Amino acid sequence: MRAQLAKGYSAAVKRFLETNDAAVLTPYEGKSITDIHKQDHLLETRPNVLLRLANTGSDADMKIYRLID
Repeated sequence: MRAQLAKGYSAAVKRFLETNDAAVLTPYEGKSITDIHKQDHLLETRPNVLLRLANTGSDADMKIYRLID
């Protein structure tokens, strides 16, 4: 289940970045993934944040999973 959520989210982010269609992120709003330390991390679904992370030129995939307050 967790792997499917992560894979689907990753595909949705990629599609959003290619099409700029924020609707593909809607199914992931409010969803989180639990890491190996049992900490929950909300999936980033804010379009502007995803665009900024994608344009940093660094490891954006890992930054997308950051904890959101």
